[in-house]
Amino acid sequence: MDVDLKTIISNGIDIIKEQFYCETCAVQVDKLDIPSGYIAVVRFRKDKIEYLVLGDCAILYKKDDSSQIIQDDKLKKLDGEVIKLISKLMSKVKTFSEAREIVKDRLIRNRLLRNTPEVYWALEFDKNAVDNAVYREIEEVSTIKLLLMSDGFYSIYDTFNLIRYNDLVTVAEGKGLEYLYKILRDEENLDSQCVIYPRLKKSDDASAVFLAASDD
Repeated sequence: MDVDLKTIISNGIDIIKEQFYCETCAVQVDKLDIPSGYIAVVRFRKDKIEYLVLGDCAILYKKDDSSQIIQDDKLKKLDGEVIKLISKLMSKVKTFSEAREIVKDRLIRNRLLRNTPEVYWALEFDKNAVDNAVYREIEEVSTIKLLLMSDGFYSIYDTFNLIRYNDLVTVAEGKGLEYLYKILRDEENLDSQCVIYPRLKKSDDASAVFLAASDD
C-alpha cells in the first residue's frame, strides 16, 4: 500500500516482459504478436480510490446523483473511421463479411499504432503507456458505485442505445450484470449483419465488474 497503482502496474510489466522473452528467446516475435491488452482498474485506499484506464475499457462511477464516464477515446476514434468505411462498402452491395475482409489491413495498421505518442496507448511492454494512462485519485468516497467495462459491454449505451449511461449503474445494481448482458446479446443477434448498428463485429467480449462502497 506504500506505492501507487501506476508503480504496481509498471512493476508488473517488467515481470511479464522478462517471462515472455525468456519463453521466446529463440523466436523472432513480430510486433503484432507481442501480447497487449486494455485495462480498467480501481483500487481502494483508505479514504480515496485510485483508478487507471488504458485502451478502450471504461469506468462509470456514480457518486450521489451524478455519473461520470472515465475512458480514453483515441482508439474508439480510429475504429470509428473503419466502421464508417465498412458501412460505405456495405451500401455498395457488399456483405458485412466481405466489407470486413476489405478493411482488415486497415485494422491491422491501426493496431500497430498502439503505444505511439498522439495515437493511442495500450497495456504492453512499453512502460510509457502507464505514464500516458487515464489516472486519477477520487477523494471522499464514503458512498460511491463503480462499473468497470470492456468496450463490448459499454456498447449497450455507446452503440446500441439500449440504456442511458447515467442509468447504467442503477440498473446494474438493481437487476444485475447478467440482465444487461442478455439484452445486449439479444440486440446483437437481431442485427447479426451489423446493418442497423454499424460496428466491427457482431459481438465483442463483454466484461463488467460492479463495485460499491459505503459507510454501512
